[in-house]
Amino acid sequence: MSVIQALATLCSLLFFREACKWLRMIIDARSVGLPMVFVPIDQTNFFWILFSSRNRFRLQRLLTSRLWKLLSRTIPGWELFEPSDPIEKPLTYRANTINSSFMLIGPRSYEFWTADPQVSHEILRRIHDFEQPRELEFLLAKFGPNVLTSNGDQWARHRKIVAKVINERISKAVFEKSIYYSREILHDILPISHNKDGSIETAMLFDKLTQVSFSILISVGIGDKFPWYDEEKQEPEPPYQMAYKDALFTYVNNAFGLAILPAPLLNRWPSWAPGHKKMKRVGRSMIEFCMRNQSLINQEQNRIARGETSASSADFIALLVQASQGEDESSQKLSEKEMISDLFAFTAGGFKTIAGALDFAVVLLARFPLWQDWLIEEVDSLIPADGDRPEHLEYTNIYPQAVRTLAFVMETERLIEPTRLENETFQDAQKRLDAKLRNVQWAGIVTLENDPHLKFKVSQRR
Repeated sequence: MSVIQALATLCSLLFFREACKWLRMIIDARSVGLPMVFVPIDQTNFFWILFSSRNRFRLQRLLTSRLWKLLSRTIPGWELFEPSDPIEKPLTYRANTINSSFMLIGPRSYEFWTADPQVSHEILRRIHDFEQPRELEFLLAKFGPNVLTSNGDQWARHRKIVAKVINERISKAVFEKSIYYSREILHDILPISHNKDGSIETAMLFDKLTQVSFSILISVGIGDKFPWYDEEKQEPEPPYQMAYKDALFTYVNNAFGLAILPAPLLNRWPSWAPGHKKMKRVGRSMIEFCMRNQSLINQEQNRIARGETSASSADFIALLVQASQGEDESSQKLSEKEMISDLFAFTAGGFKTIAGALDFAVVLLARFPLWQDWLIEEVDSLIPADGDRPEHLEYTNIYPQAVRTLAFVMETERLIEPTRLENETFQDAQKRLDAKLRNVQWAGIVTLENDPHLKFKVSQRR
């Protein structure tokens, strides 16, 4: 047999094997009884996800309408632009599970997509059957498992300890830091305007809101264990080369980009290669974030061992170490790497959600002045004219009564949700959710939250 014949035979066998897998996949997907959407490209391919998400509108212009219609649902974020079901119903159309759920079938895998509230609730409720996908570990667990990426008993251990930390002490600290940094914004922006009694025009607002959310989370995350807020004004102490705030900000902004690559690779990026400076900067930020927080955790562990009380009233890293040390069994305690990873999840996840919520809330208030007046009424009723005094800004007095403000924040989160999708994987093929759903499950948060039954009604919030 010639080499060409051998290669042809091998290719034929490989093709036959893949065809059999695909047919078996079709049979499983069809048995669910939902509409099936076929796409000509592997929707789980990392390079396709990276390329398509950055070139969505360019692809839409270049491809024919028929080809674009086939490919659009493989691009992350498609639910923001396309109809929510394969029968081209409007985004807010809801009749039954069939009209709000479908199977997305690619060459190598199929996915179950749903915007049905009951099905989504069932998927998210059964945490032991539907687990977080392993891909999240690649993105968010660089330092070790955390409460966002772990599953099973490991998740239960993280959840138990983190639940002790996210308490009223942390909420009170966030409230107080929010007041402090909001005043900082006003002091920075007000001098720009010559007319103090009129409106203020500024291009700094969104940048300032980003700074505020970031500063709040660092303050609550590590407290005042070292002067991170003034560190940028002076050279960092060896062995550090970056300020803590700068290192964290660089890492968080590149968490789903360059920081996917290992830190040693980034730090050894050739000087002649494109992006050398940025690569080294991102790599250094990852190393310094780990070094800094490991040092802070060691300080807190030594303080507890000496029997000393905490210098700060409430910060995430101190409470996390205390909660972990408080576990009787050593197997239930978190390792240093796990605590660093949980701190990263708290800081990075919180920063992105808080900054996004603040930006969109400001835009909505600017677009609809009616809600400004509605909120100001509540603020005036809770805080008197001389309300700058500390006793008038107590967390326990104001927060429970700020019903309108909380309603507006929740409505902003509903309309522009920080998490577009809930991604779960079905790990055990012997357990079924009323169907053969062994693969990835996607709960479309955008579509769920745009249900017309959830439309904001002022009369319900007064």
